[in-house]
Amino acid sequence: MSRKRAALIFLLLAALLMLLAVRFMPLVIISSGEETLYRPVRPGAEMKYHYIHSVEQTPVEEYFEIIREGFKLKKTIYSSYGAGLPLEGGDFSRENGRFVIANQDQIFPGLTYRVSSLPEQYLKIGGRQYNFQELADTGQQIKIETGSLPESLLK
Repeated sequence: MSRKRAALIFLLLAALLMLLAVRFMPLVIISSGEETLYRPVRPGAEMKYHYIHSVEQTPVEEYFEIIREGFKLKKTIYSSYGAGLPLEGGDFSRENGRFVIANQDQIFPGLTYRVSSLPEQYLKIGGRQYNFQELADTGQQIKIETGSLPESLLK
């Protein structure tokens, strides 16, 4: 086999391997109807959803693990106890004056939120923050899904 032929075969195999690696790159897809963001993530990455509870007017944080099937709720942290805040579904404790429910392990194929008029509603993925009020108007839906690169490009 000639050197040129061997180099060509090597380049084709390298390109095929790169294509396969990119093809299965996991993504978090954030869509507001007006805009769609694609955020590459590593499998098992953490995503935090932060918001101000509309009745209690206190911060709530939900921590998810990004999995192939969607999002696994791992932990919820909140400062006050009232309507719409969880009581069950994991290990309850108090840490630094806040309520913590860990090991919830609920799986959601996707998440849909409404943009609140209250400030500080955002997702945090891999150190990057996505403020809901910058993505859509108050009252509009924001959908969060998982996917892979080719699935996302075909939508």
